[in-house]
Amino acid sequence: MEKPATEQVKGKRDLYLESLRNRYPDKSFDSDDAIFGQVIEDNENNERELNGFREREKGLTEMFKKDPRVARYFTGVRKGTDPDIMLVRLYGKDIVDAANDPARMEEIANANKEFVDRVAENERLEEEYMVNSANSLDALSKSGIPDDDIDKALEHIAKMAVSFVKGIVTPDDVKMVLNALNHDADVADATREGEVKGRNTRIVETLRKKKAGDGLPNMNTGGAMETKKPELPDLGVLNDYGDDSKDIWERGGFKRVRR
Repeated sequence: MEKPATEQVKGKRDLYLESLRNRYPDKSFDSDDAIFGQVIEDNENNERELNGFREREKGLTEMFKKDPRVARYFTGVRKGTDPDIMLVRLYGKDIVDAANDPARMEEIANANKEFVDRVAENERLEEEYMVNSANSLDALSKSGIPDDDIDKALEHIAKMAVSFVKGIVTPDDVKMVLNALNHDADVADATREGEVKGRNTRIVETLRKKKAGDGLPNMNTGGAMETKKPELPDLGVLNDYGDDSKDIWERGGFKRVRR
């Protein structure tokens, strides 16, 4: 009977590494420095977010203490009550009197203008977002970049944008942007360096061949190897007979027998 396979229990270190890799798939955690560096970065980010929550909570608490009706107003609206009805319920005739008070007309008009402008700006941004999103998606579909790579890049850009809005910018984010900005210049420099190196190599090779010679006959001699005639002794009048390339025996028609 086969023994049931024992399930391997992961240690806390392995579990935490798995959590880090799931949260940051683009990062490597192959060293303790990388792991603890991310721990410190996460702690700092969490502390900043908590401080933001504390500041906002403090502001709301002070506002609610100053006028408890504000807290009830937000609670009622959150539960689905009409905001105008909640104002009347909480402030009654006071809200109507405030709207008709000449001394507060300008203040109310300015507040209403801010509201209208904010709504208009939100609508304009929404329309601009829809147009730009359609154009961007069309351009990406024609770029030839694989869909999976586009999804990964957009996800990373979205994370960076959200973090930037929160005031969070990491050294890795800055390095990645700088690498992208300098990519074309780095490629151009490498190309120029390769061209210069190639030209230098060809020049050195040409000079080496000229120095060593190519083993071919001198083309100025009609294609034949240039040879130097042997020097013959001066024989006086006998020099006028026969070919000067022959010795005295050959000129006289004798066969010289070597013993």
